[in-house]
Amino acid sequence: MKILLMSDNHGRWPKVHELVEYYRPQVDLILHCGDSEFAPDDPVWEKVDAVVTGNNDYDPEYPDELVINTRQGRIFLTHGHFHNVYFNSKRMVKAAHDNHCQFAFHGHTHVAYAKIEDGVLLCNPGSLNYSRGSLPYRTYAILTFEPQTIKVEFYDDDKHRLDQLSQVFERNLLEEAGHDTSQN
Repeated sequence: MKILLMSDNHGRWPKVHELVEYYRPQVDLILHCGDSEFAPDDPVWEKVDAVVTGNNDYDPEYPDELVINTRQGRIFLTHGHFHNVYFNSKRMVKAAHDNHCQFAFHGHTHVAYAKIEDGVLLCNPGSLNYSRGSLPYRTYAILTFEPQTIKVEFYDDDKHRLDQLSQVFERNLLEEAGHDTSQN
C-alpha cells in the first residue's frame, strides 16, 4: 500500500491539483492534513480520500479528525492544532492509542518529520506552502507499506526526493507496542 500525505498548502490550488493528478494512479490513498484553505466542495477533493480541517479552514463541513481503516492498520488523521503538536507529540500519541491506531498523521507545524513514539508511527508531511523546519523545502510525503518495513519518503514540491528526511521503519516496532497491524 502507498499513501500520498500532504498538508498546509494554504491556497496553492495548482500545486495540490498537480500532485493529486500525478500521484492518483500510483497510490492507494491520498490524505490531506488540513490548512488547504479550499472550499469543502472543491473539485480536487473528489480524488482525495480524506481531508480534515486546519486552523485556517473555516468551513464546518471539514471534520476535525478521522480514523481510517486500512489493510495495514488504522490511521488517525488530524491537523494537530487541537493536540498541541508545537510543544510535543504526547497528545497525538494518546489520541492514536485512544482510537486504536498504529499511525497518526498531522500537519500544522510546517515541519516535516517521521518517527515512532510509543508504538505509533507519527508523520507530518511538512507544508506545501512554506517550511518552518531546518530545510527550506515545501514538502509532502509518500509512505510505502511493505511486509517488514514502512518507508517514509519526503519530496519537495518539484517531486525531488529529500534523502536527508526520508526514513525506513521496521514494522515490528509497532507490533512490540501491542498493536497488531496484520488485522486490518
